[in-house]
Amino acid sequence: MRCISILPGCAILLALACTSKVPQISEGELAEIKASNPGMTDSCLDKLRWAGFGAMPRTADQCYEMGPRQRYSGLWRREFENSRFCAAPASTCREDTSAASIWLEFSDGAGRKTPDHPDGLYDIDFVGRQTAMKGRHGHLGMFDHEIVVERLTKIEKRKEPPPG
Repeated sequence: MRCISILPGCAILLALACTSKVPQISEGELAEIKASNPGMTDSCLDKLRWAGFGAMPRTADQCYEMGPRQRYSGLWRREFENSRFCAAPASTCREDTSAASIWLEFSDGAGRKTPDHPDGLYDIDFVGRQTAMKGRHGHLGMFDHEIVVERLTKIEKRKEPPPG
């Protein structure tokens, strides 16, 4: 009979333990993340706190303060681990030719399918939003800003001369 009276108490304690949140990232680590990622929103930091890095959104507009929606045109270089945007009047778009290092990301509704656009250089025109603050964006945080394409209006592959 004694066992039966203990079990309900254990069940209540177990239920309370399952519902209490345990941070996945410490406050110290969050402070470091916030300091090294200017413009990261409090809601994004809160997601990281409770769900860890697996909760990090795919596009910057879901985690960073963004500038106003506007139209952009220029060149987009798509390569392995590279999605660089160079604003018009750029004539090429490489690491050493871009005044600003901008990572280009496409929202789910932007009208772009990756297999349709293999690696290369593209003339591009779109509506999107850029991160409001300079930070660490794109592959390995190597880009100053990220622009999220919300509506793609033009994309054409540009013929490039062979390297060398």
